[in-house]
Amino acid sequence: MKKTIALLSTVSVLTLSSTASFAAPAWTIEPENSHLTFETSQSGRPITGEFKKFTPTIEFSKEDLATSHIKVDVETGSALTGDKANDASLPTKDWFNIAVFPTATFESNSIISKTTDKDGFERYEATRKLTILGVSRTVILPFTLKVDGQNTHATGSLVVKRLDYGLGALIDPNGAMVSNDVTIKFNVTAHMVVTPAPKANKTTPSTTETPTTK
Repeated sequence: MKKTIALLSTVSVLTLSSTASFAAPAWTIEPENSHLTFETSQSGRPITGEFKKFTPTIEFSKEDLATSHIKVDVETGSALTGDKANDASLPTKDWFNIAVFPTATFESNSIISKTTDKDGFERYEATRKLTILGVSRTVILPFTLKVDGQNTHATGSLVVKRLDYGLGALIDPNGAMVSNDVTIKFNVTAHMVVTPAPKANKTTPSTTETPTTK
């Protein structure tokens, strides 16, 4: 009975160790080389802006897409266009209403591989939930990345309908002033988080006593 329990315990430990070893590794971005931008138009005039504060949580491995996961929390109050009037309006209840909804969230549900070109650029599609103003929609985000050892560079873009989330619905419900189409783009440089290997325990050499012969 004791042998059976010991065997089951060993199998459980090995199973857990195997699962952990195949978990997708974490990645951290370089803030100074990573950007989240948006583009739209107002009265036919192009408008570009950038979210200055966003926090990504990235766990990704092309060998293990099943456990890969991407989540990005965006501080919508950090959106800047360089136009004083627009920048003053964006945080208000007419647009992002940051007093009630301070963040927008992208979170992947699944990631699939599409192609890899001759230069090593890998193309993927992430099905993800996009939440703005408390409204969630499922979107498909195509993105491209190139991995160089423990470093990667990723780019992607997505067109969303702002009125699907109620964004600007109070002030411009028909898209007559600001286009309903908003293109969100990202350009990110990231590094794999390397977990130091545990230090080996130092063992004290065993001493063998030689029996004294009388």
